Amino acid sequence: MTALLSVTNAANAKSPYRDEVQKAAREAVKEAKTAAGVIPLLTLATLEVDAPPGVVRAELERLSRDAKLPPGRRALAKRLFARSLVAAGDLARSEAIVDELGYVRDFMVIGPFDNEGKAGLDEPTGAESLVEGEVQPGLTLRGKERDVTLRAMPRGGYLGYVDLDAVMRPNESVCAIAATTVKAPKAMPLLLHVGVGGAYRLFWNGVEVMRDEAYRGPFPDRDVVPVGAHAGENRLAIKVCVERRAFGFSTRITGVDGNRVAGLEIDGSSLPVTPTGHGVEIPSAPKSDFRVLAEAATREGAKAIDLERYARFLALTGSDDPAENLAEQLARRAAEEEPTPERIAFAAALASQRGEAMKLVAIASRRFPNDPRTLLLEAQLKATSYDPPSALPILDRIPARGKEGYLARDLRADVFEGMGLPETALVECEANLRTAEGSRSAKLAVLRLLGTLDRDAQVEALRRELVADKYDDVSNRKVLLAIALYRGRTDEVKAHLEAIRAVTWGRAGDAIYAANVLEAIGDQDGALSVLRAAREITPHEPALARAEGQLLQRMDRDDDAKEAYRAVLALRPQDASTRELLEQMESTERPDEAFAASVEELLARRVESSGYSTTVLQDLTVQTVHENGLGSVFRQVAVQIHTEDGARAYRGYPIVYTPGSQRVDVRMARVFRANGQVLEGLQSYTQAMGEPWYRIYYDTRQLVVIFPDLEPGDTIEIQYRVDDVSHRNMFADYFGDLSFLQGSTPIAKVEHVFILPEKRKFFFNTPKLEGLSREERREGGQRIVRYVAQGVPALKSERSMPGSTEVLPYLHVSTYETWEAVGRWYWGLIKDQLYADEALKKVVRDLVKDAPDLETKVRRIHDWVLDNTRYVGLEFGIHGFKPYRVPDIVKRGFGDCKDKASLLFTMFREAGIDAHIVLIRTRQNGAIEDLPASLAVFDHAIAYVPELDLYLDGTAEHSGLRELPGGDQGVTVLHVWAGGSRFGKTPVDRAEKNTITREVDVRLEADGSAAIEARETIAGVNAASFRSRYQAEGTRKERFGRRVESLFPGAELLDFALGGIDDRNVPVTTTYRANAPRIATPAGDTLRLPTSSISGLARSLAPTPTREHPLDLGIPSRVEETWIVRIPAGMTVEHLPENVDVESAFGKLSLDVEARDGVIRMTTRFRIDVDRVEPKDYPKFRAWVERIDQVVQQKVTLGGAK
Repeated sequence: MTALLSVTNAANAKSPYRDEVQKAAREAVKEAKTAAGVIPLLTLATLEVDAPPGVVRAELERLSRDAKLPPGRRALAKRLFARSLVAAGDLARSEAIVDELGYVRDFMVIGPFDNEGKAGLDEPTGAESLVEGEVQPGLTLRGKERDVTLRAMPRGGYLGYVDLDAVMRPNESVCAIAATTVKAPKAMPLLLHVGVGGAYRLFWNGVEVMRDEAYRGPFPDRDVVPVGAHAGENRLAIKVCVERRAFGFSTRITGVDGNRVAGLEIDGSSLPVTPTGHGVEIPSAPKSDFRVLAEAATREGAKAIDLERYARFLALTGSDDPAENLAEQLARRAAEEEPTPERIAFAAALASQRGEAMKLVAIASRRFPNDPRTLLLEAQLKATSYDPPSALPILDRIPARGKEGYLARDLRADVFEGMGLPETALVECEANLRTAEGSRSAKLAVLRLLGTLDRDAQVEALRRELVADKYDDVSNRKVLLAIALYRGRTDEVKAHLEAIRAVTWGRAGDAIYAANVLEAIGDQDGALSVLRAAREITPHEPALARAEGQLLQRMDRDDDAKEAYRAVLALRPQDASTRELLEQMESTERPDEAFAASVEELLARRVESSGYSTTVLQDLTVQTVHENGLGSVFRQVAVQIHTEDGARAYRGYPIVYTPGSQRVDVRMARVFRANGQVLEGLQSYTQAMGEPWYRIYYDTRQLVVIFPDLEPGDTIEIQYRVDDVSHRNMFADYFGDLSFLQGSTPIAKVEHVFILPEKRKFFFNTPKLEGLSREERREGGQRIVRYVAQGVPALKSERSMPGSTEVLPYLHVSTYETWEAVGRWYWGLIKDQLYADEALKKVVRDLVKDAPDLETKVRRIHDWVLDNTRYVGLEFGIHGFKPYRVPDIVKRGFGDCKDKASLLFTMFREAGIDAHIVLIRTRQNGAIEDLPASLAVFDHAIAYVPELDLYLDGTAEHSGLRELPGGDQGVTVLHVWAGGSRFGKTPVDRAEKNTITREVDVRLEADGSAAIEARETIAGVNAASFRSRYQAEGTRKERFGRRVESLFPGAELLDFALGGIDDRNVPVTTTYRANAPRIATPAGDTLRLPTSSISGLARSLAPTPTREHPLDLGIPSRVEETWIVRIPAGMTVEHLPENVDVESAFGKLSLDVEARDGVIRMTTRFRIDVDRVEPKDYPKFRAWVERIDQVVQQKVTLGGAK
């Protein structure tokens, strides 16, 4: 019925897109002489899915012959027409047009080479002879993951596109070099028309003639480069570097008139030595449409139309670099500067954040409230909101005729479908189909709904229509092929498969699909031939080798299958499922699990009691690392339970992993009872990890293995492995790990084994653990490094000891030997995230425009970041280490530490201020001072301004510009910036910078009670905690009252005032009045009055006679406290404490007391000058604080109390 509808109503309807096609074609001719004319031509090609079949194709064919269009524009029309011919099934004619256009498709290629951090474009690879000079046959070099060899590029490809993705693995963060020989009939000028996926350098006879460092999508003829050919042989070479987008390029050669050159030959089979440079004087460089549009849009005072045109070109051609996201920015600027409904709709379509789209639609609603295009935008927002049906009243206001009416019906169908009304939605789509003249988009909409309604016969009929309309409709062909396969129609299956293979150009996934189909129709030999041919094209694709192995297994050729599986593991050693498959076939034990101790060994290590709740009998870790930095971890842990506390601690054993990139396999979990009983079995559950109370969220999970009935005397053993299963290492080929060899309970045996590839370098620290042995051997291309220690005592825990790496022996291994190498790699990882869009640039300009000095600029930017972004950490995947893009951070209004550091860095740079990003190991974790170097040691990030020697923590929302939080002071850091990196430590404040000044006026009564008036000023690191604690007005009085009561027990707060709470760059000030029931203690007819609120230093700072570990005192600070005590009438001073100075290398306390005219003035000045005390100095420190306690415990005695 639907097919009939599309045919019988075509004569009675006119598609609204016919006019769109004609309009675009007219504009293409009208603007033929300008770069702007490329936009309607590209727009015309996009209408093919919406216009009636063949309409766009006819216009493209006409334009490809229109002499009004310049040669380059006609060439684009021809290529677009050739693409349309593929859809029509006329592959031969399409191919002929590509050849006529002069595309170069015969190349020798070598790669892939490393491009992590986008550093590969100018990095030597050893393949520079392809650019110029003699090329050795069979040239073999070290590539990104393995050796790579020069080979001929298969000539197939899509419309002249040299598809490096189809032949190279890995194909992310890599570079390749391609070269060919161009034979010219005579010396002559030529034009090279180039379109590249990724960044590139183009060479002609050894001379670089073009480069583009932006990582764009491939688009033909984006650049035009003039060269001079020598008569005879010339060398054309191109180096292409890609991150994660399409990897490939297209190149065609014409004369300076833009037409194909007669007699020009391409020979990619050999690369003879050619003359250097240009053979003739080259003409002035013509500018491609892309470059003309870019210049117009980026010049000072660019018009809105220029911004829009360039944005449209970028969006239509995939020419935008994701690191810049320029199309969205320019489209938004154009829409804001000179709004029109079309511009606003375009900008809203590009908006990456819903909030941005809402702002643009609001502009349209104000300026063009009743325009159908505005109504459609409003409805689209509503349809994607929490209340999609609210779009329906808006859609009802849009006239039924025209393109907007057509789109309104389409959107209405989406809303109805979302409401669970597919029949109603189908009515809307069929109404569109009646006016669409058989357009593909209308048929697809109907197809989706028919499928929802399970109308299988109509669905199949419509799929056949779609395939008839579009020969390269692979998705629908595959469905029809599956139906034919189910029905046993082998000839139909073959016909569909032939069509699919003709238009997919043999990528690995397509070959696997074809092989599966051939096997399904009984042609196993044909399937095997397809896979082996594909492996010739893409020899390093593990999926092809695995598919071949599985096929060979099904053909009962197990020995051949094993070879295929070994090839998989050679290419992707982290492929755990293939490894298990091979192990099952060969019945072999995993080498890492061979290090596990036997049950007898484990139980022989049991002890009667250790004085602790548990004893670890075995702590084994075997880390296998492959050449790409991925690998696996095997663990064997055995623990003897001594107490109920120990039993509670081990009733759940967590195993942390990352779903999607890691797989957990619990090999064994059992309990050995003291009576000899063994309980085996496995209970477990999985839970998400994260710290939502700190607004931190992870994509990691933990599998918790349960031992539900543990009791003292039991011993548990668990063996498990965590295998990396992701296709690539998100950290390139980097590996780093830091683990501790001691813990809070005794360990009978700790063992850490590394199984490493012999070809790669790994660097180790020297752990400071007595009795630790190290052995190393090499076998089978692997380097095995083993650390073993027995009888490791428990760590003696002490109050205020430094972080873990300063008190526990640790093992640190990395593929980086130096911190400079880590810094270079990290800069490469993050640099593309650190850019400002137009909105942020304006913010920075406004912030600094009238700033009198550098510090003012820095303070304003710092304040803006703290005021406009809140702390939320989305630590998903690579974003546990890599910040999000700065414009996205601003739009979201939140970020974690590295996001905020990146925002500070980018804004500083935009303001012309030199800055660094600084990776930090916070104070609580302890310092790292030895090598090797790795990212594993860092847990925080901040920013740094060299000119001011100023560190800034973007997460410290209540800290001022000069108030670096204590956790960031005196810690291990790695500075990273474009020009280099530097490893070091942050400074520690002097005590004078962090002060509390308190003046207390006490009006004492004879019973020891008092009326108190006090003033305090808090400056430095301590001010932030005050601002944070008293930020909320609702709890401010109650919290401040508790603080006053802690200073004066039982005091009742009468009133108070706070200053500096809302301004982080001024000290905090407080004034308050209170009544205290007991300031002085009655003793007969006397009162005894304390001299200071400082007391109990020995108890809080040095409670033990000796220490094993350093004492961490925090950041140096100073307290100055003055009490002015007005004594009651009739009372006299009987005793005053002595004025005393107690000074040491650790600080100083001064007590000054005087009495005059019924007023006692007592001033205590206490200063700690160091942030830590070493164990050898601890006795002197303890004696110092004990002496201070003696001094401040002195009392003032007043006589005459009643």
